[in-house]
Amino acid sequence: MKLATYQDGSRDGHLVVVSRDLSTAAFANTQATRLQQLLDDWNFVAPQLHDLYLTLNHGKSRHAFAFDPALCLAPLPRAASWAWQTLDADPADTAKQPMLQAGAGDDMGRPRGELDLPDGRRVARVAAGVAVFTGELAMGASPAQALEAIRLLGLYSRWSLSDVDAAPGNRARADVDAQLAPHWAPVLVTPDEASGAWSGGRLDLPLQLQWLSRASKKRQSQASDVPGKHQRWHHGQLLAWAARHRRVRAGAVFGCDWLDEAPPQAAESLIDTDARALADSVELDIVGRDGLSLFDRISLGLAGWTAAEPTPGASGGSSPRAMPRASAMVPGAASADTGVNAEIDAPGNAAFAVAGDVSPDAAPDAENSAEASPASPTVAPAKARRGSTRKRTI
Repeated sequence: MKLATYQDGSRDGHLVVVSRDLSTAAFANTQATRLQQLLDDWNFVAPQLHDLYLTLNHGKSRHAFAFDPALCLAPLPRAASWAWQTLDADPADTAKQPMLQAGAGDDMGRPRGELDLPDGRRVARVAAGVAVFTGELAMGASPAQALEAIRLLGLYSRWSLSDVDAAPGNRARADVDAQLAPHWAPVLVTPDEASGAWSGGRLDLPLQLQWLSRASKKRQSQASDVPGKHQRWHHGQLLAWAARHRRVRAGAVFGCDWLDEAPPQAAESLIDTDARALADSVELDIVGRDGLSLFDRISLGLAGWTAAEPTPGASGGSSPRAMPRASAMVPGAASADTGVNAEIDAPGNAAFAVAGDVSPDAAPDAENSAEASPASPTVAPAKARRGSTRKRTI
């Protein structure tokens, strides 16, 4: 099942069901009008919406209309909580525990439009990855139980600002202040929509990022593909860590960064040597095994923005700190020493670390982590949104 939220003048928008090929949609009027309502009462509402989804895919919905991502808000404009796992500085350190950083989830960004920057601020880095939207999860849940609580998958991008001052010794506060609201792809999907690519709490598909420049007459781009199957901790393990000392409520959102890189600088190959213009837009997408976009794409304009100056002595500005390869990944690897629970309970600090030992045996079997994909014909796509073929693989 695929879902999105259309703008309707309210803060939470109106829930719509989207066809598998992203060509048509229908309002969820009788079952639930907001995504949070669906997450709160999943077992009752989801089967009804799934029936509407099947009708839509068969082309038999009487109230279907052409799906337009430009009319979408973030799928869940106001989340109960929002946290993410950053990329590891030292992925070879198998004893390191996850570090979930928390941010504000009350103003999630739209998939289209301009990146909204505060006056005088510059973009330092962009990170992106896949997030899970949860149902209720009890305190102390195992990774296998956490996987059962995953309702939907989504694609996000995070933007960090440079030159953010912080009081001495309060690095966590600076990290929070430096974060813009995350921007989301317009569509969320149930794990079974990944056509077998979702297994064991990981999505085995590449994330595609393109920096685009239209300053010259020809479209220029700099692209990278980052596979998601190598993420160090699967989403069930991350959720289990988050629920170690508290309950996780329906509507909580947990992401895992797949890439983290700086925007292109004026001296790089993307830039027209005559115009010397920075990239003026960015696109992120994940293409399924059927060649169609899974979540639809994030497409943000960067008009009037300025990229942060590269750090002296650092390598090229756009070199991605992408997800390392599987040889450096040990899912569930954790120190036998439980360490100290470093949860930050001060209101001003939103970054937290939960130390704990989750053995590889606690990871669920792949066969229990994915639902069966509904076998139903699709509507002939009006415009199939396919990923760009102009990519280079990292």
